[in-house]
Amino acid sequence: MEEKYHHHQRSLNGTTFYFLNDENDLSDIRTELERLDTTCLQPPRDTHKNVNITHVVADYIDDWDDSWESARERIENFSTTTTTTTTNHVTLEVTPKIIYNECGVLRLWAKLGCREFKTQPKASMYFNANLLVEESVHDTMCLKMFALMLQDSVNKDIYYPAHVAANECSVHVLAQSTGVSFRFDGWSDTISELALAYFRRAASADQSFIQEEDRFQKVKETALQDMQNMVLKVRSHCAILSRLMKHEKEHSLQEKVAVLKEVTSEDVIRYGKKFFQNVFTEGLLVGNITESMATKLGDSLKQLLVNAAATTAGASENTSGDEVTRGNNNNNNALVFSRVVNLPPGTNHSIHVNAVNKDEVNSAITHYYQIGPSNSASRAIALLCEQFMSEKIFDQLRTKESLGYVVSAYFESSNEILGFNVLVESAFHAPKFVSERIKCFLDAFPSVIENLTDEEFNKQRVSLMEELLAEDANLREQSGRYFAHLKNRKYQFHRARDVAGHVSTITKADIARFCRETFSDSSTNASDGDARSKQLSVSIHGKNYPVEEKEKSEVKEIIAIKGEYGYYATEEGDGVTVPELYIPSKKIANAHSMDVAISGASHANPDTTAMNEDTIDAQEEGTKQQQQQQQFYSSKVMKTCETPFCGFCGNGKRKMPFSLPSGN
Repeated sequence: MEEKYHHHQRSLNGTTFYFLNDENDLSDIRTELERLDTTCLQPPRDTHKNVNITHVVADYIDDWDDSWESARERIENFSTTTTTTTTNHVTLEVTPKIIYNECGVLRLWAKLGCREFKTQPKASMYFNANLLVEESVHDTMCLKMFALMLQDSVNKDIYYPAHVAANECSVHVLAQSTGVSFRFDGWSDTISELALAYFRRAASADQSFIQEEDRFQKVKETALQDMQNMVLKVRSHCAILSRLMKHEKEHSLQEKVAVLKEVTSEDVIRYGKKFFQNVFTEGLLVGNITESMATKLGDSLKQLLVNAAATTAGASENTSGDEVTRGNNNNNNALVFSRVVNLPPGTNHSIHVNAVNKDEVNSAITHYYQIGPSNSASRAIALLCEQFMSEKIFDQLRTKESLGYVVSAYFESSNEILGFNVLVESAFHAPKFVSERIKCFLDAFPSVIENLTDEEFNKQRVSLMEELLAEDANLREQSGRYFAHLKNRKYQFHRARDVAGHVSTITKADIARFCRETFSDSSTNASDGDARSKQLSVSIHGKNYPVEEKEKSEVKEIIAIKGEYGYYATEEGDGVTVPELYIPSKKIANAHSMDVAISGASHANPDTTAMNEDTIDAQEEGTKQQQQQQQFYSSKVMKTCETPFCGFCGNGKRKMPFSLPSGN
């Protein structure tokens, strides 16, 4: 049996326990632990005796003075709900489930027990407070100051003590100011109280943490300085203008700075008092905590959030006695979304501005190529393209042509709309010349792919599959991966495995065709003679290559043109409908990165046998998916929301999975 070391508080050591307890009982306990496949060490009888047990089992033995018979009963109960097996292959881990749901107020997902990291008495918690109402630029700046003042206020009495105790916590505003995100990592027995401490402070009725004027002004001054400094680096300036062009609700930096200068502490206090009336909070709990701990946290959070909303309602002019409407009844989507611009095929839009720093010698050039709405197949081919291109573009443009010190190519997903970026930062060449060299490289890249040997192509493909199928290295990494799928409200927790399945079927011809259709702005290079590329380029000009006046772009023009192009319908989940649980195919669910590496040669001709085994089990898999889908909702009751005038689910017209309050 594998030997591991455990914290001294989670171990029974020395001969004392042999003197205080019957040795036969100890032997029974040790046998039971071995049956559970936990760590249990018993040295020879003539050496120092000890018994070590993992923290998971120790958590079920609250009082060490209890009889061993009582302890054994707890362990036996524990063994009926936990399985720990050691195999040479990874099995599909349990998907987080909804364990707490209050319409329009709070939804908690949880993956409890965490058998992959059972030796760590730790947990991770994430919460997104998603806005239910549209907000002005002034509101978004109040939201920013609300989050900053909250973080500042907890530093002394909450954050620092928690940090000393090896807990981590953070608060930040979500992209496009669609809400606030909270993150907590730490010990299982204290992390719930840490999360509640943050929420209690944020939901305080008087918002006293904002009232100290001197402190408010210092935090505001720092925020203004940070925002203004963002454009001093040309690469950051490039990214800011690119986001402004791509996102519907992204405001210009100049406008945000101007508005923030006028925001007062009274504005932020008023905003903070109504904040929890206008948000829906969704959380994720991952780690070695029990369901009772999670539901207790849910009860406390729900009461806190409901009370905060009621306090705000009581201070308003609503005297009807009815429950206050949450969210915007006129909005078909309950949550606030930021749509992404839909660039028409053949678009080649360019933005040119001078660097803010007049002494800046570097120029930055970004080419963004829009792919379209996200799905596993498009993600697979974009990721594999990135795998091939990242090294070759650096070698060509950085090493051989010396265009600049920074050269990179990378895939991106913005609100579930996929795209591809090429970035070059150069002090020696004009942005126009750099753009031409980027286009030359991209035009030639399909031929580079087609000329690869099968061995070279398969090596890169297997490498990407290994990365997609790799096990999570730690609890923090696993919880972060899960939370990415809560942020977009798609809940595709095992998407990486499905993407890996698609990667295994991609051929050189597929990559070459994708590159011609995505990157080429010349119809002569497109596969069917029509230019399909959707390109946006942003150039920040250093002092040596200033923008010509006729080419200079104005912020108002950028905002106007994206409105003319129009936007994709949101590809994110609506936060109301929980989609069918995504379950990978049997073959890919049980795949291991080592299996891929060993059998890489078998993928030499993916069009023949690479993934064809899945078709054999198609009918069986369909039945299993239905069964697992039923398990997913097995502890939930489907019912219609009974909240009068509920702005979250549309007056109860949509159904959601509910966890009934305990005792009902």
